[in-house]
This record gives sequence, C-alpha cells and structure tokens, in this order.
Amino acid sequence: MVLPETQSSLVVIWTFKGITFENANETTAVFALTGDDVPETLRQHWKFGFKLFYTVSLLSAPYRLRTSLRVDNIDTIPWEFTALLHTYFKIPDVNRIGVVGLNRLTYNDKTLGGQSVEETNERIKIQAEVDRVYLQVKSEVLIDETVEYGGDLSGGRIGLFKIRKSSSMTDVVVWNLWEEKAKAMADMGDEDYKGYICVEVGAVDPFIKLSPKESWEGFQIIECLLD
Repeated sequence: MVLPETQSSLVVIWTFKGITFENANETTAVFALTGDDVPETLRQHWKFGFKLFYTVSLLSAPYRLRTSLRVDNIDTIPWEFTALLHTYFKIPDVNRIGVVGLNRLTYNDKTLGGQSVEETNERIKIQAEVDRVYLQVKSEVLIDETVEYGGDLSGGRIGLFKIRKSSSMTDVVVWNLWEEKAKAMADMGDEDYKGYICVEVGAVDPFIKLSPKESWEGFQIIECLLD
C-alpha cells in the first residue's frame, strides 16, 4: 500500500521518549510513533501494526548530527516498506552547490518518469529541477560550494557537509524542485529553491520486507565541515 508522497511523518506528532544519553560531547533524544498516533485519513492507507523509533544525537569534536530510524513489525503478518531520512540542507546559493560521491551509479530520474540513468559526472551540479534516486550507494557523499574569487567563481571549492550512512541505507535521493515548481508551491517563496538542497539517505529500491516481530534500522551521520 502506498501512502501519499512525503505526508505520513510530516503531519503526525511523534512522542518524545526522553534524553537517553548526555555528556559534554553528546546529547541523544528518542522519539516514537505508532499507528495510534496517525490520523485515520492516513491509517486507511496503512493498516498494518508498526512502531517507529527516531533517535537524534548532537555530537561535538567534530560537530555532527546522527539520526537513526528503527522500524518494528508488531503485526501478525509480514509487510513491506521504504524509508528515507528527509534532510534539507540550508545553503547560500544552489547554483554554486555540488554533490560528490555518486559518479558511475545508476539513478531513477523522476523528472523523466522514473527512467534509469547512469551518472557520468564526478560532481553533480544543480542547474534545473532534480529529483533522483541513486541506487546502491556505498561511499560517503559530500556537499561542496564553489567559491567566488575576483568577481567570478574561480576560487576553488570548499566542503560544506559530509554524509555517512549505514549499509542498510542503500540509496540516496538528490532533490531540488527548481523555479517553476517553487512558484506553484503555496508554502515556498518564489526564490526559496535557491537556498536548499535535499540529499536524503534511505532504502527505496527494493522494498524492505519485515516479518512479524522483526525490526529494521538505518542511520546517517552528517558532519559540518565549516569552522
């Protein structure tokens, strides 16, 4: 059963379970979600028994954000699902941004109706609408920025964020809706597309199958490379 795209976790309230670890270098909090927390309008799309745990850790030396998702099947029958950790990176200007670490991988291009394409660029630039699912990603992914020098963009590049992930997170989505769709979106300003890039780790293809009482977990670690 397919839920309306991106809606399931955006419109429900997770339960704060508490701070599970805290010291000078780390603070970790856990949130939970079950079927009882989901509005009936969404439950009709997903009637299986489940429990989700979302764990967020703030780490220092170096500064990192670790987020993880655990999925439990508490039903009496198996079911299948996909998962993405939706991460929106605030950036100075998308025209100067590149994504590195996805070269030679196959991706499904949603702007081409899901067509399968092989990536041939070492550094992916965002110059139009991008909505891609990169499959079987093994390496770290880097978001960098071209630096302006002497009035042009010839000052080299600096790293902004490094993304590492668990092996269970097999795929990476790269997304920016670009100018035309930004203008058509009620909760986004006409120029807001310039200020973000989505690089989302997840498990999209193939679907994950969970039997009763089984669990699945995936995580990402985002390191800020700026001083």
